[in-house]
Amino acid sequence: MEKYGTELKLLTELDERHDELLHELGELDQQVESVLACWLADREERLKKAS
Repeated sequence: MEKYGTELKLLTELDERHDELLHELGELDQQVESVLACWLADREERLKKAS
């Protein structure tokens, strides 16, 4: 029985860590999206000036 308690605790900790990592990944995704949007806007502006 004790083994199951230990395994359950480990699974719970892993699940919490997984949730944290998914949250961090979501934040990084938003940052990348923001940088890409700025880069694309800058690129578009440069292309307009060049033509």
